[in-house]
Amino acid sequence: MTKSIISKYLPKFLSLSTTDRVKEIVIDNQRHILFSLSMGGTISAYDLGSNGTEFNHLSSISQDSIINGVLVASRKSLEPSTVTKILSIAPIEYGKTNNHSVAIQCSVCK
Repeated sequence: MTKSIISKYLPKFLSLSTTDRVKEIVIDNQRHILFSLSMGGTISAYDLGSNGTEFNHLSSISQDSIINGVLVASRKSLEPSTVTKILSIAPIEYGKTNNHSVAIQCSVCK
């Protein structure tokens, strides 16, 4: 079996391509959502369905988009050089937020 044939059967986040490998996977068990963080900083979200047996891609956002959003939200009070890369992701506990979101940790902000 060749690499391209195997890739057809793997979920997108487990791709065998060398462009951007998965760095971290976390699951929000309350909402049945899987989040992945790639080596390049892209965060992707996947719906696991109400009983955890499905796998549907919801959305992805690049590290650059996240950093730009942090800088806009900070109203330019942060120096762009201090907001560098995403180090880790963690689901936010249900009830702590109104959003289905993930906490993002970067070098100087959370």
